[in-house]
Amino acid sequence: MINDNKKKRVLVIGLDGASLDLIRPWAAQGLLPTFKRILEQGASGPLESVIPPLTGPAWISFMTGKNPGKHAIYDFVIRSPKVYTGQPINSTFRDGDSLWSILSQAGKRVGVFSVPVTYPTEPVNGCMISGMLTPAQATDFTYPLSLAEELKSAVPDLSMLPEGTTHPLGHEHELVRALENLSGVMMKTTHFLMDKYNDWDFFMVVFKETDVAMHWLWRFMDKSHPAYMPNAPEELRLGIQHVYQKMDECVAELINKVGENTLVILMSDHGAGSLDTYFHVNTWLVNHGFMHFKNDLATLVKRSLYHFGITPIGVYKMLMALRQGHHVARTMRTRKSTAIGMLRKVFLSFDNVDWKNSRAYSLGNYGQIYINLKGREPQGVVQPGLEYEKVINEISEQLKNLTDPRTGKPIHGRVYRKEEIYSGAHLEDAPDIVFMPEDLRLNGFGQYQFPTNSWLERSFDRSGGHRMEGTFMMYGLDVRAGLNLTSKIIDLAPTILASMGLPVPDDMDGRVLTEAFVEQYFNDIPIKHSSAKISSKTSSSQLTTEEEEELKEQLRSLGYMA
Repeated sequence: MINDNKKKRVLVIGLDGASLDLIRPWAAQGLLPTFKRILEQGASGPLESVIPPLTGPAWISFMTGKNPGKHAIYDFVIRSPKVYTGQPINSTFRDGDSLWSILSQAGKRVGVFSVPVTYPTEPVNGCMISGMLTPAQATDFTYPLSLAEELKSAVPDLSMLPEGTTHPLGHEHELVRALENLSGVMMKTTHFLMDKYNDWDFFMVVFKETDVAMHWLWRFMDKSHPAYMPNAPEELRLGIQHVYQKMDECVAELINKVGENTLVILMSDHGAGSLDTYFHVNTWLVNHGFMHFKNDLATLVKRSLYHFGITPIGVYKMLMALRQGHHVARTMRTRKSTAIGMLRKVFLSFDNVDWKNSRAYSLGNYGQIYINLKGREPQGVVQPGLEYEKVINEISEQLKNLTDPRTGKPIHGRVYRKEEIYSGAHLEDAPDIVFMPEDLRLNGFGQYQFPTNSWLERSFDRSGGHRMEGTFMMYGLDVRAGLNLTSKIIDLAPTILASMGLPVPDDMDGRVLTEAFVEQYFNDIPIKHSSAKISSKTSSSQLTTEEEEELKEQLRSLGYMA
């Protein structure tokens, strides 16, 4: 039966980092009854993320329908043109209109809540509350601005950086309770917005609880993880499962609230799995002669410490062996900026690199590699053209032949040149090489530049990591029941626009998932296309120095920035 309701509404529920590998078995066991109903009565399947599967660029690819080469965001940081560091991303760095901007321009009423990288907020025909990477003390995190004052009364517990959800190592019991409380605050805010702006055509909310729980509680659940604790309390062993059960309840509540005439989409930006090994790419580049250190006295002293294993991670392990873990955790929870500053003074960092004698470096959270290209990097030495190609090929071949020094076994993975995975006006800003291990139990480490003198080591903090396949589920009167399909995160924006009878901009990279709907649907609402608009990217971050520093601290606390 075709839904003949003229007001075609769409509700998108984002579950950051949610994985079908967890949802499907738990649903089959009866632990997730709402998800089970959606899987049986709707369309579902894995949702391919961006490469690499990072939260920031993935959500921006969702909201624009474009690959990072077009929207300009590749990581949580953007390279600074004058120094070998990055600054935190925010919404003003995005190139291209967001889904809610397109909907607003078409006269649709929208509500957007807690979507990552939406700060500063943009004018919409409705309301917006920004999500991850919003400065904790920001007062302009809503549109309209007056909404912020109303939220203080309606949801006084709403926080841009909920206490207990960052730096939880050694405080996992607090994390479990904080996530339970966060879910309640999220639902209260969602109800408030839906009721206040009850004439919405499109509404979206993103819950981050699934992602946070995965990163810090995986080792308590996974018996194959090297750090598995068989005697851990049940609260921790079932911590991730309980978060998914809470999300199941939230989804049921929202579906009941919006009614059967609303198309409901559940999605995640990436999947989840075990993380047990870190790949320290800059250390690897040093070991293989692609990067060199200075020979001044301060650097020579630091190199001596580095040579003897006196490194940030080495000191951390020593403190843990001395049962000082609670002091380390407290420092990383409350004074991480100060700690990072001390590390740079005592240990090797990019300040000690001889850039005039270095051909490559890594900046990013998955081992993205940039060639130290003349004319692009601040002190670039590699000539464009043949020399650039030679360095690319040399690094690529060595990455393809990686072996684990601990076991001697090969580390299988894909080595991508940027042209293979990105396209668009911002291709020049992309990392030159992206190495994606076949088994993402091994992950690039982005918190510090030279944390250890071993390029491959066991993870010492997070035990869960990202996967390429996220979650997609769609439920509604016009959705084909029981359909299994494979889709990409860039497909959702064009699909939502087409489902609402609006034209799809022709510069979107995604496709309309026509197979997810009953056959008659797009006969009644033909798919239309429109010409792409001129770029909407701004050149300024529009953030104060204090706000940028705070966002750096947030990224450090989440393990996403050096």
